[in-house]
Amino acid sequence: MPVLVSTRPPWEPLLTVTPPFVRDIIGNALLLAFFYVNYYVLIPRFYFKHKYVLYAVLVLAFFIVVFIIPSLLTGRFTATKVAGPPPSFLPPMGGPGQSSQPLLSFVFDEMKHHLYLFIIALFFSLLLRVRGRLADVKEEKLKAELSSLKAQINPHFLFNALNSIYALVVKKDDKAPDAIIHLSGLMRYVIKDANDYKISLQKELDYISNYIELQKSRLGDTARIHYECIGSPNGNEIAPLILITYIENAFREVNWI
Repeated sequence: MPVLVSTRPPWEPLLTVTPPFVRDIIGNALLLAFFYVNYYVLIPRFYFKHKYVLYAVLVLAFFIVVFIIPSLLTGRFTATKVAGPPPSFLPPMGGPGQSSQPLLSFVFDEMKHHLYLFIIALFFSLLLRVRGRLADVKEEKLKAELSSLKAQINPHFLFNALNSIYALVVKKDDKAPDAIIHLSGLMRYVIKDANDYKISLQKELDYISNYIELQKSRLGDTARIHYECIGSPNGNEIAPLILITYIENAFREVNWI
């Protein structure tokens, strides 16, 4: 981009390497370095930890570096002779009989130019980092809520399932082996699949079906259970263990009645 859009006097070829061109390359490299240092180091270590004063001081120090280093390396504030027409774009250097005000104005103009680009790098690095942190916090909150839900569901469900199988074994019911298979599928789902942020809706429905079959084995003829699933779950996803709460509540009502 500096090669294509940099401003050049009409007597210079397009690809001529001049001090302004080198200065822009160095300045852009420093701005890019500041973007990543701010994104990966300054914002996490100082801004997010509420060390705003220290963060502001470090940002100001980086701005001074971005402003001074390219000019020092390319002799920005030293008048040089170049081939061709007089370089009228260079300001007077404040020699004998000349005022230093043009040079100061030039310095201020350069600072404004660097400040504009610097603010862009600062703003976008801060915006991207804060947005990423908000997304991480939201995901962590959802994981914490899901973990809390699992902690409530797993022991309660496991004890009920074991009690159901125990009742079948005591009765020497032929449904006991099938109940054990259903329990195995349920535990496999809870331990392996339910740790994901989202799972396929079909797996969640299979989990509910196994749970209902296990409850049917436990209740026997004491309750009439009707379960129907309408529609195609293919291609849909859902947070795990969300629907089972309603199914468990339904069976709690059956037990109470």
